[in-house]
Formats: sequence, structure tokens, C-alpha cells
Amino acid sequence: MRVGEEVDRDLLVLALEESGFHRASLVEDVGEYAVRGGVVDFWSPLSPDPLRIELSGDEIAAIRAFSPARQTTRRHVDDARVFACREVLIDETSKALFAKGIKRLAEEQNVDRRERERLVDEVERRAYSPGIEFLLPLFTSRWTPWPTTCRPIPSWSRWSRICVRPWPRSKTI
Repeated sequence: MRVGEEVDRDLLVLALEESGFHRASLVEDVGEYAVRGGVVDFWSPLSPDPLRIELSGDEIAAIRAFSPARQTTRRHVDDARVFACREVLIDETSKALFAKGIKRLAEEQNVDRRERERLVDEVERRAYSPGIEFLLPLFTSRWTPWPTTCRPIPSWSRWSRICVRPWPRSKTI
């Protein structure tokens, strides 16, 4: 995005959400975004500072790097890029793949239907809870088959009731 270009605010917000950003009232940490009228703030993981996109209608009027503590401008910027801030990116296709895959796994492992539906609901809402990246193979059709990629899920993760198979040990030669 560059100053002077046109951008639809709602499409920008959707792009941030699909890139793994979390909506907040104020941007204070990497991976957050906020919207106030024609102003969209976000902090991309590869950016040293959060950025503020100021829109005049659909045109980018200004891009500014700002202090997350004071919310004040640090410097003007000519362009901005949005980088994904999660390993798992949830879009409509990946939601459908996840729902199908988690149903299969839950049935194989006798996980309660209500628990499975709760997990699918979290993904529908793009709730990036800790440990979700361990289920990455369920979000794509371009991945090695599930058993060869399944890693042990830490017990602290809310996803730990799914895929509790032991990780295959490597052979010592």
C-alpha cells in the first residue's frame, strides 16, 4: 500500500484478519489491528513499529509509524506491507478443511461431539488459541498425510485432546 493509492477499508480489515491479526481497541503489540473510522492501525511482525493508515474516502492520505505506548506519530512512511503473523491462516477454504479433518480425527479418537464442535466454532471465529499450530495439517489440502506430520501436542494446549498419538521416535544408527 502506498500513499495516494485507493484501498477499501473493509477489504483491508478482512486481509488483516485472514493474515492472523487480532482486533484490539488500541494497537500495543505485534499482530494486533484497530479500526476507528477512516483510520486503520496494525503492527506487522516484520515491522519495528506499528503503522497507521489514514484514509480519505478510499484513498490512502497518510501512512505513519507510531509509538505503541504513546500512540503518537514517530515518522511518516511512503508505503506499508502486511505480513502474515501466524503459522495458521484461517480463510473460508481452510475452515472447511479443518471442520472435515477434525471431525474425522475426533471420531477416530472418540472425542465428544460437543468438544469437536467447540473447536470448529473457535476456528470459525478465527480464535487463535495456543497450540492451534500443531493442527496445521488440517488447514490445508497441500500437506503430507496427517499421521506423518502429527506432532505431540503439549498438555497445556486446549487442542491436546485431539491427536494424542506418540510422535514416532527416530532410529539411532
